[in-house]
Amino acid sequence: VTHNPGVRVFGGGQLYNASNAANQDNTLAVGTTLVELSGADSEVCDVIGGSIVSGTNAYRNNTVKLGSSEVHVTDAYVSGWVLGGNDVNWFGTGSVDGTTAITVNGAARVGTVIGANTATFWGGYMFGAGVREASMTGSTSISITADSTAGMVIGAGYAESSHESGSPSVGDGTTSGRQESDLNSAAVSTLNGDTHVSGNAEVGVLVGAGYSWSDANYLIDNELKQTQRANAHMTGTASTNLSGGSVGQWILGGLAEGYGESTLEGNAVGTMSAGTVEQVIVGGLGSE
Repeated sequence: VTHNPGVRVFGGGQLYNASNAANQDNTLAVGTTLVELSGADSEVCDVIGGSIVSGTNAYRNNTVKLGSSEVHVTDAYVSGWVLGGNDVNWFGTGSVDGTTAITVNGAARVGTVIGANTATFWGGYMFGAGVREASMTGSTSISITADSTAGMVIGAGYAESSHESGSPSVGDGTTSGRQESDLNSAAVSTLNGDTHVSGNAEVGVLVGAGYSWSDANYLIDNELKQTQRANAHMTGTASTNLSGGSVGQWILGGLAEGYGESTLEGNAVGTMSAGTVEQVIVGGLGSE
């Protein structure tokens, strides 16, 4: 078992959207999960506290639900993300109603740590009137310590509507005869609650609230109809505390790139007692 091509570890399960009626309008509900990955020989792609909903058919009523989760990664290598909540991939909805707690310690190496949910979508798939919507009501906590390293740590949720391959103005190549009402919606991953991130390790980018990015525009018959604005809104207090280690970029609020929106409705609080930081951004950061 290695991180490439990739193994995913779930606290919950997977709900897949297929083309037959039996795979529509279903709910996968999980109460409380505990996920532990340890050992220097452990290599996986993703560690997910909740569940994943995925599939290429736009059945918006397929949903995954999670109460609370704990995720512990010690000494292991996770090439993708360590996620407290659910992964809404392609089409469907997901929710967390409770708390998520993530600890990364020892000599663990992690790509991205995310306190709440993810909602991700390949933006080149234009039509289907589908949604990727993830929400959380509750609080998240992330602790990354010892000799651990992480490329990015996100206190709240992550939303992505990407079109990395090819021009972002080109959809699925079948625009003739399709209507604006058939366009898929951008990814959404929101949090209503507080985040707390404590660090004493090596982190590339530390984000107290949510992170979103999108690079997709939708055109029908060469006319712009929609800009995919991935949304990682947070309502609450984003708190980060550094007691050692090193951070490249420390953003107290949210981070939005491209057409993304990562607003914080509440307070952003940061404290530092030891360690080094190359850049501190008090508030949020947006770039297009």
